[in-house]
Amino acid sequence: MLQVLSAPVLSAVGERYYKVTAEALRVCGELVRVVRPNVAGVGFDYKSYVHPIYNAILTRLANQDQDQ
Repeated sequence: MLQVLSAPVLSAVGERYYKVTAEALRVCGELVRVVRPNVAGVGFDYKSYVHPIYNAILTRLANQDQDQ
């Protein structure tokens, strides 16, 4: 279920329109809470979601042609 939800959100991070991107970045922050709600082991393999979220955010924040 999480994979189905995360794919369009990560795609929206790279959108041209800043409002869509801003909401997608906010949702990415919430996805982090979902995949890793606390530091104790929960038995969920969150590693496959961390890199795509990180890469989507880093790519958008490294973009030089956007307002900060």
